[in-house]
Amino acid sequence: MSRQEVLATVGPNITLWSARRNAADGGFFRLATKPTAGEAGAWLMHGFGWAKALDLPGFKGLLAANQGGIRWYPIAAFLPGSKVEGWGFQTAGAPMTAALAEDFNGDGVPEVVLAREDGFVNVISLAEGKMITLLNAKGPVLGLAALHGRAGRSALVVGTKLGVQAYGSDFQPLGGRALPVAAFAGPGGKSGDRVFVVEPSGAARVLVLAVDPKEKQP
Repeated sequence: MSRQEVLATVGPNITLWSARRNAADGGFFRLATKPTAGEAGAWLMHGFGWAKALDLPGFKGLLAANQGGIRWYPIAAFLPGSKVEGWGFQTAGAPMTAALAEDFNGDGVPEVVLAREDGFVNVISLAEGKMITLLNAKGPVLGLAALHGRAGRSALVVGTKLGVQAYGSDFQPLGGRALPVAAFAGPGGKSGDRVFVVEPSGAARVLVLAVDPKEKQP
């Protein structure tokens, strides 16, 4: 079966657009529109949008977030006349600044991670839409990265304005690096084990992830 490319845009609503253009005005055809996570998603929305399509056994659909929350829609929810709703999660008024979906515990199902301007990070179950844990990154979050260490182990790295925090696959702290951060990006390197930090002074640093207790932590 052939697959059709679509474009997802996130704002007060989540909209899917066809890759085909309308001959009349050159615009894209709108395929479907769905609400975001709720009222908070609409009135807080300014400057942040994130979408990720998943094609995994039992989890085929779209994760989409704006500044107020995130919504999971199975692909069936976009079919005409569908009553499928998926789930939504709101950040209770704390604007979101970053999001990712990554399988940290190795069960084949990604965990959904939401970073917030108030320094907290929500870790959400994709299957149920319920919070697994709440992390305190101790500063406004600028970015998230899922990095891969040795022996196939992964870690969550959170970049804040005050420093860089690392968490293991159980979301327990691995350690961190206290340095002022103006910009944060990752993963990088041949093994996807590095994050890149730019300080307010303009100095750039490369931090290498170490998830073995015997190794030096970031």
